[in-house]
Amino acid sequence: MHIARAALLYFLLAFAAGFALGTIRTLIIAPRLGTLAAVAIEAPFILAASWFAARWVLSRHRQRHRAPMSAPSACLMGALALLMLLTADFSLAMLLAPTSPADWLDAQAQPAGLLGLACQLIFAILPCLVLLQAPRLTAADTQGRSTQRTP
Repeated sequence: MHIARAALLYFLLAFAAGFALGTIRTLIIAPRLGTLAAVAIEAPFILAASWFAARWVLSRHRQRHRAPMSAPSACLMGALALLMLLTADFSLAMLLAPTSPADWLDAQAQPAGLLGLACQLIFAILPCLVLLQAPRLTAADTQGRSTQRTP
C-alpha cells in the first residue's frame, strides 16, 4: 500500500507542476511558436520538476519507513504514477476540449504528442533512475550512519 501512496504523491506533485507549465505553454508559448516548439521548451522544466518530485518522495519514504524503497518498488511507483498521469491527461482533455477519444489519440500520434508521451515515459522511469543516481537514498541510509559529520 505504501507504494500506491508514494505513486499518488509523485503523480500529484508532477501533475501540479505540469498543470502550471501546461497553462503557460498553451496560452503563451504555443500561439507564438507553435505546439511542437512549446512542448519542446516545456519538456526540460517538467522533467526537472519530476526529478525533484521523485527524489523528495523517495527520501520521504526512506524517512517514514526507516528503509529505502527497493528498485522494483520504485519502478512500480513510477508505473502507477504514469497510469494516473495518463488517466488525468485524458480526463482533462475530455472535460476542457470538446473532443472525442479518437481525436485525443490522434493528437498523441502527432510530433508534439509523441514528445509529450516520451516525457511521460521518462517520468515513469525517473524513480528508478533516482535510486541509481543517488546511492544515499538506498543502502547507506539503512546502516544507521549519522548524516552529521563529527569534527
